[in-house]
Amino acid sequence: INAEYGGPKMNYNLILSFALLFSSALAFGTNCGKPIYTFNGTLTPQAVPQNLKVAFFGDQGLGSNPKSVLEMIKAWGAEFIVHSGDFDYSSSPSSWFSLIDSVLGPSYPYFASIGNHDVTAWDGYYTRLVSRYSAMGAAQYCVGELGVNMVCNYKGLLIVYSGIGTKGNNHVQFIDSSFKSDPSAVWKICSWHKNQRLYQTGDKSDETGYAVYDKCREYGAIVATAHEHSYSRTYLMTDFATQKIANTIKSPLSITPGKSFAFVSGVGGSSLRAWKNNLEKNPWWASVASTDNGLNYGALLCTFNVNGQTNKAICEQRDIKGKVWDQFEILSTPSPIQGLKSECNDDWIDLQVSSSNDDLSEDLSTGEIFKSKSHIHVASKKSNLLNAIRFERIPLNQESKIKHVYLQLMGAKEGEGKAWIQINAELAPNSMEFSGNLSREISVRQKTKNYVEWTEFDGDLEGWEKREIWISPDLKDIVKEVVSQQGWEHNNSITFFLKGTGNREVYSFDQDRCVAPSLVIEMEC
Repeated sequence: INAEYGGPKMNYNLILSFALLFSSALAFGTNCGKPIYTFNGTLTPQAVPQNLKVAFFGDQGLGSNPKSVLEMIKAWGAEFIVHSGDFDYSSSPSSWFSLIDSVLGPSYPYFASIGNHDVTAWDGYYTRLVSRYSAMGAAQYCVGELGVNMVCNYKGLLIVYSGIGTKGNNHVQFIDSSFKSDPSAVWKICSWHKNQRLYQTGDKSDETGYAVYDKCREYGAIVATAHEHSYSRTYLMTDFATQKIANTIKSPLSITPGKSFAFVSGVGGSSLRAWKNNLEKNPWWASVASTDNGLNYGALLCTFNVNGQTNKAICEQRDIKGKVWDQFEILSTPSPIQGLKSECNDDWIDLQVSSSNDDLSEDLSTGEIFKSKSHIHVASKKSNLLNAIRFERIPLNQESKIKHVYLQLMGAKEGEGKAWIQINAELAPNSMEFSGNLSREISVRQKTKNYVEWTEFDGDLEGWEKREIWISPDLKDIVKEVVSQQGWEHNNSITFFLKGTGNREVYSFDQDRCVAPSLVIEMEC
C-alpha cells in the first residue's frame, strides 16, 4: 500500500485499509465486548493559537489528590488535557467522568489514551469519551480508533493517542501513516501509557518495544507516557533503542526529524513511587523526580507558540503545592519527510487466548483437570498445579527473526509474599487443543528443554497487584525451540506451561475474555 498522501487531509480509508492488512492477530483487550468506535474526521492543518496551554499526565485515580491536580490545571488555564492512560483505578466510568466534570465541566476538551487499568471497563469509557468529544467539538479533528490508534489535529497540535502494550495492534504503522499526513506540522506528539524499562525510573519492564519510540523520534515527535508513578524526562535522543543521546543540554531542546525526547508524568493523583534499581542514574535523564526527593502529585504544563513564536514551547512539571520540578524550553524545526532515511518498523504480534479450553490447570497429585475457572493459580502454595495456556495461529515460520517473546497476564488479586514461577512450552510442532476432561492431559505432554524462571526480581512479582498487567521474562529461546522443530508451519499453535510456588492468580478466559492471557512477539527488523 502506498501510504503517501496527495494533500494535507488524511485519507482515512487508506489508513483503515493499511491497518486491516496487518491485523492478523488479536491483542490484549481486543476480546472486549462492544464494537470498536472510530472517528472519521479530517486532519486539516491548523494554526497553533498564541500561548496555547496544554496539560500532560496519567495515572489519575479518584479522591482529593486527583481533584487537586485538575484544579491546579484549571487555575493555570490549560485549554485541553492529554491523559496518557489509567483513569480512576476502579473501572468506574461514571465516577471518573463525575470527577472531571466537577472541576472542568462536561464539555472541557479532554483527550485520552487507554491504560492497563482501563481495559476491563473500556466500553464504558469510550462510550462516554465519544459523547464528550462531540460535546467539545473535537470529533471532527480526529481519525481512527478512540484511545488506541487515534490521531487528532486539535488547535494545531498533531497528536497520536496509542494503546501500544495495552490494546490494539499495528501501532507503529499507524504512527507512521498519521505523521505522513502532515509532515510539516510544527508540533507532533505521541501519547501512550506504558514504558520500556530504561525509559522510566521504577520497576516497570519492557512493555511497548522501542519501535514506537523511534518512529515518533523519526518525525521529531515528543513522546508522552505515564504508567510509572513518578516524573522523568530524557535529554534529546537520536536513538531510543540504543540509548544514543544527541547532547546533554537540558534546555532548550531542539527537536527535529530524527531527534526528540520522552517523558513520564504518571503522578496524576493515584499514588507516588520511589526509584528502583538505580534506573534514575542512567545518563540519558535530564530530570528525574520521585518520592525519594519529595515529588508530589501534578502534571507537565506546556505552553506552545510562546508570544507568537510558533516553534517555541515552554514546559514545567508542577505539583499541586506550586513547586516546579522541571522547567525547559523546546524549539521545534519540522522538515518534509522526503529525504529522511527510512527506518524499519519492528513487527509487533499480539495474540490472546480465545477459548475456555486454552487456559487449564491440572492437579499433579490427582491428575484432575480444572477448566471454567475464573482465576488461574500460576503460583500455588502447595506447588501442585500445572497450568497450560495455549495460543493459536502463531504467525511465525522457521526463518522468522524473533527479538522478544513474553506473556501478558492480568493479576486477579493482590500477591502475598514472594513467588517463583517456571515457564516452558510443549515440545510439539503444533500443540493440539485440550479436551478439558481427560485426566493428566496437561502433564503427559512433552516439555521443551528451555525454560525461564520468573521470580520477584523479574517484573516485581513481590508487588503483584490486582488488575495490573504483568509481563513475564523473555520466552524467546523457548519459542525458538518449538518453531525449529520439523513439522512446524506458519499459523500453528503453542502451549506454555506455568508451575510455581507462592500465591499468584491471574484472570482466565472464563472470567472475562477481555483480560484473558495474551502473548506478545516482537520481531527483528
